[in-house]
Amino acid sequence: MPDLNKRAWLTGKVAKAQSDYNVIRPPYSGNEADFIAKCTQCNACIDICPTKVIQIGNSGYPELNFQKAECEYCQKCVDVCQPSALSQLNPQTIQHQPLINSSCLTEQDIYCRSCAENCEPMAIQFTYKQSAIAKPKISLELCTSCGACAAPCPVDAIQFQPTQPEPLSTKRTVS
Repeated sequence: MPDLNKRAWLTGKVAKAQSDYNVIRPPYSGNEADFIAKCTQCNACIDICPTKVIQIGNSGYPELNFQKAECEYCQKCVDVCQPSALSQLNPQTIQHQPLINSSCLTEQDIYCRSCAENCEPMAIQFTYKQSAIAKPKISLELCTSCGACAAPCPVDAIQFQPTQPEPLSTKRTVS
């Protein structure tokens, strides 16, 4: 059996994986470098995805686009992944969490609850804070990072950020 990590390093895939740190990979992808080393870019996961949330990313590898749809964690992508880049041995979780930015309509005192109406685990709650319009707050304990809240948002106010700090090798310094 070939050493996939050595092959990935020699072909430059490891460096590419580090530059794709903010890309949202499908569930069960595990460590980014291992995923890149194993993925053959066959697109079987993209073809089988019932919600079509998995798409070809800029680097040619599968990634999730929550502006299109949500992940149902159906495991069909895992079932068709022949090189086991997506594996049930890896955590099911998507390694990003939602963040509501300042473009949220409630920040302009406009009533909107489209994110919460699509959140099945009810991880988004609204509270009043010095305003007539309630503001959304995401409970990360309840959130599954499925992305159901992102696509219906009329102003793309829900962004996803990595749950782990950026590796030192990919951090940029500002002079």
